[in-house]
Amino acid sequence: MRQTIKFSPHNVGFYFLIGVMICPFLVSFLLAEPSAFEMQSGATKKELRSLKTSSKNLETIIAELQNKVISLDQSQDGIKSLFEGQTLKIKNLLDSSLAQENSIKSLSSVQDTHSTTLKQQSDLLTVLKDRIDKNQKAISDLNKKIDDVAELVERINSNLITQFELIKKNLEIPLTDTPTLDESKAKISSPKQQAHSKESKTSTTDTFTKDSSKQKEIFTQAESLYKKGKLKEAKQRFEWLMEMKYRPANTLYLLGEIAYKEKNYQEAVSFYKKSALENDKANYMPILLWHTAWAFRYLKDFQNYQKFLDSLIYLYPNSEQGQKAKDIRKPTKDKNEYRNK
Repeated sequence: MRQTIKFSPHNVGFYFLIGVMICPFLVSFLLAEPSAFEMQSGATKKELRSLKTSSKNLETIIAELQNKVISLDQSQDGIKSLFEGQTLKIKNLLDSSLAQENSIKSLSSVQDTHSTTLKQQSDLLTVLKDRIDKNQKAISDLNKKIDDVAELVERINSNLITQFELIKKNLEIPLTDTPTLDESKAKISSPKQQAHSKESKTSTTDTFTKDSSKQKEIFTQAESLYKKGKLKEAKQRFEWLMEMKYRPANTLYLLGEIAYKEKNYQEAVSFYKKSALENDKANYMPILLWHTAWAFRYLKDFQNYQKFLDSLIYLYPNSEQGQKAKDIRKPTKDKNEYRNK
């Protein structure tokens, strides 16, 4: 089996060098002069001519081979240049691809950072929205409570005014503006009480000095006398302090307490009302409402009695009096209700 020799751009140059080295010897051999023996033979000369012809043909073939080898070398150089150019382009493409990959990674990292920031901002906005909703709800509830309290205060004032007018009507007092302290005492108290009051004033007029510069001292004295149970002496001082308009809310409240202890419940309700109108935020308001309710209870006005218990429960549910009012207003509460303390 014949083996075919394949020429490649890498081994053409090798074969060309071998051909160049062999050709001169072959040409010299073919062109050498014939020997004396060869010259004597006619066949030898003919053969020599044939050899010369063959030599020329061989030279032509060799020249063609050389030209082909040169052409192949040039082609090889072109292919090499093309290969190097393509390799350079591929390298540039790889470098560009690597740069783009790095750029994509950077953009991806920036995108992740932005996504995280957007998520945090979204969470913050959600929290703020929840807080705003809660604040709006709290404001709405507060406004409702304020409206309820305002309505309740208006009801209390209306009830007190109604009760006062009812008291005046029952006592056949003309429906005029709210009477002064002296007028209330003169018209509400019985003749016996009025006489007793006059005697008390006469007997105790000189027990203290009505010095306007000592109002604070006299108020302290009046409180002390009230706590000791000396109601007449305390009442005398509080009435004078009312004329001087010194601490009117507290003075009216304590005058109401004295009237309550003396079982002058109508007069006590009047003082309580005036005190509440002066200052409805005082710390004694639970006691004031509690005693007002019981004053109505003793006056057989059960409707106002229950209304003031409800007001006390609504306004001061955690106070001692508010807890007592809750127990009284329970549907299953025993008939033995709390008495005033």
